[in-house]
Amino acid sequence: PDRNHIHHFLLDLGFSHRKVTMSCVLTNIAFIVLAYALRGLGPTLVIGLLLVVAGSIIGFVYYLRQKRRQTFVEHKENQGLIKRHKILSLVPESVESE
Repeated sequence: PDRNHIHHFLLDLGFSHRKVTMSCVLTNIAFIVLAYALRGLGPTLVIGLLLVVAGSIIGFVYYLRQKRRQTFVEHKENQGLIKRHKILSLVPESVESE
């Protein structure tokens, strides 16, 4: 259970569950149409092109997500809503040395 899937990236960008589902379905249909249209080029070339297109789309969405997520985290830190430590530390925040 991690958040490294394309639907989680789209949710992080602010898409609703309905929009995420529709985006995934429409993208799948677009890939089917693209594969059908390019069927004359041969299976190896078609698979290669589909992989390049899919990788580019995922990379683009991932890049947008990282940028927006960083801004979101910085905004929440400025408001004091995100705590720095989830585990109690046995060492005080500042340690003085002589």
